[in-house]
Amino acid sequence: MPVINKDVVFIASNSHSTAEVVRQMLAVEFSQLVVPTAADRVVEEFDRSDASVILLAYSNIEQAEDVYGTLCLRSGTLHSKPYKCLLLCNKFEAKQAYELCRVRKFDNYIVFWPLSYDPFRLLMSVHQAITEINETYQLREKMQFSSGQDKTLAEFEALFVRQVEGSQTFAVRVNDVVEHVEENIRLAMGDFEHKKEPDTGSWFNNDAEPDDRENAPVYRLDRIRKGMESIRSVASEFDRFSSDNARSSYQLSQRSPRSRHHILVVEDDAFQRNLLLALLRSDDYDVDFAVSGEEAINLLQRTTPDLILMDIMMPGISGIETTRFIKANSWTKNIPIIIISGKNKRDVILECINLGASSFVLKPFNRQTIMKKISAALNINQ
Repeated sequence: MPVINKDVVFIASNSHSTAEVVRQMLAVEFSQLVVPTAADRVVEEFDRSDASVILLAYSNIEQAEDVYGTLCLRSGTLHSKPYKCLLLCNKFEAKQAYELCRVRKFDNYIVFWPLSYDPFRLLMSVHQAITEINETYQLREKMQFSSGQDKTLAEFEALFVRQVEGSQTFAVRVNDVVEHVEENIRLAMGDFEHKKEPDTGSWFNNDAEPDDRENAPVYRLDRIRKGMESIRSVASEFDRFSSDNARSSYQLSQRSPRSRHHILVVEDDAFQRNLLLALLRSDDYDVDFAVSGEEAINLLQRTTPDLILMDIMMPGISGIETTRFIKANSWTKNIPIIIISGKNKRDVILECINLGASSFVLKPFNRQTIMKKISAALNINQ
């Protein structure tokens, strides 16, 4: 008996009979299958479904693209968690479907018409989509854990350095105290020299008993002086120890593995992409690119960058709408976004900032300006 998967699968089609065939094929192994009751209720019923896999079974690919585009624009839940969108097509559309999946318009395609000898391909594709979604969740958890480890290590190193620096300060203060005491001893010894017995050249009786000689002021001061020398020696050793540990701490911080900052650039212009790639790679950033808002949203289902550089004017979903989606998504709302655009109208800039963008850079930009804003967004010390 097959294991029933409880993930929700949403089946959208312009044919009731096709939707029913797909539903029956999946019902063998999937218990939660949602088919919208009407074409004009696809967005509404999808938002209520909590589905993680979307199956588009339309008469042609253009209709599927239109429905998916509407979902992307109007759905309030589509981008709130990882999901996969699978395209069902006929054998004459296979190449077109393949090209669309290559540019990440869809996640996968299944040649469904005519019904082939491989009736298990649909089941396998849905299982694979769900597996990839679960791996995305696990990857996010690992990334968050890794980020937490980096932060903890950095805090530990900073604390250790502060402690070592405090120890060095203590050693300096000990030396200051010793020098002050020794100066007082030298002054006191000078006073005692003036008070020596003229006949004996000493201010105590050389014939005195040993116990009396040990209690004499000169002997007492001499013992104090030797004690101060011991203190100075200990302080000197402590200072060397602190310096060695400070160097070790610095070397540790230099060798410690650090996750390179990951930046997603959303830009449709090839020249701008190449320019940003050269700038970011020169500062040792990991870089991913999306040439459209749709591609950026799909990428964010699989990865969580540390920063997004967002163009405004792009085909399809604009940078402003893409920013709106990202900031409305619980998975991605905390990712800082820097808007990079040639439009400098005040209302556009204010709209971007109100949506949650961290900063705005006007094209054409210079290296110093954009790198400074990137460092500020990532909280990197200049």
